[in-house]
Amino acid sequence: MCVVIRAIQFQKWSKHPNVKWMKSGEMQADALRDIRTTQSALSVYLTCGEVSFSRIVAALAAKRDKLRQFHYVDFDRKFLESKGFSLTNTPEHGTTFDETVNAVHHDIVDLTPQTLYDLAQCFLDRISKERLEVGVESVACFINCGIDSRHIDEGSLKPKLVKQLRAYR
Repeated sequence: MCVVIRAIQFQKWSKHPNVKWMKSGEMQADALRDIRTTQSALSVYLTCGEVSFSRIVAALAAKRDKLRQFHYVDFDRKFLESKGFSLTNTPEHGTTFDETVNAVHHDIVDLTPQTLYDLAQCFLDRISKERLEVGVESVACFINCGIDSRHIDEGSLKPKLVKQLRAYR
C-alpha cells in the first residue's frame, strides 16, 4: 500500500474552545497555510515500502528550528486518485537533507481553487477521525537514527535542534 504524507499543524485544523464562531465540521482559514501550493501543485511524500514513514518524518522534522511534535495527514494513494487527484513524482522539489526521501517527493498537481478546497475537506475529514502525530521523543529518535545512519548530515541542522537532539542520546 502506498501512503501519501503531508506535514501539517494540527491546531490549525482543530476547533479550539475559544473559537466560538466556528461551526462543527468547519476549518479555520489558517488551515489553508498548510496546503499552500506552488504552480498549482501541493508537495507531499509517498512511501511504498522503499522509504519508511520514520525516515520521512526524520527528514521533514530535521528542517525545523527546534524539536517538537510532528503532526501530519496521510492517505492511501488510491484514495486520493479515486477522488480525482493526480500525483506526479517530483524529486527535484524535495527539500529535505535526505536525498533518498527527496526521491519519493511527489506533487498533487493541476489543482484549482475548487479542487484545493476539496483536498482541504479530505484533510479535515481525515484529521477529525484521528489526531495523527509523532511525539517529541520519537521525532528525536528518528532524526538521531537518520544522523547515525548518515542519511542526515548533522552539520546541516540548526544549532538549537542539534543541542536538543543530544539530550535524547
